[in-house]
Amino acid sequence: MDLKEEQGRYFKALSDPFRLKIIELLPKNKRIEDMFNVNELVEELGGSQPNMSHHLGVLKSAGILKYEKICNSTYFYVDTERCKGVMEQFIKHYLTKTS
Repeated sequence: MDLKEEQGRYFKALSDPFRLKIIELLPKNKRIEDMFNVNELVEELGGSQPNMSHHLGVLKSAGILKYEKICNSTYFYVDTERCKGVMEQFIKHYLTKTS
């Protein structure tokens, strides 16, 4: 996948207000005690489990979220390093060029 496709997927995933709520709620580190699983996110933000799973899948596919499997549950957190990298590349390629 080239840089433009990667950034397109990333920003498209962020274009949904519900996904932004998910990102806001999830921890920005890998501390197990701060992570949420799908059911906990549904309790916190509402909606249905299938809808939440869909949104989490989009965010995972875009590289915004990481996860840890613990027993029978999957717990999510934000991949801050990757997010910073994508934003730095965006700034470098689109916002610092001069014509």
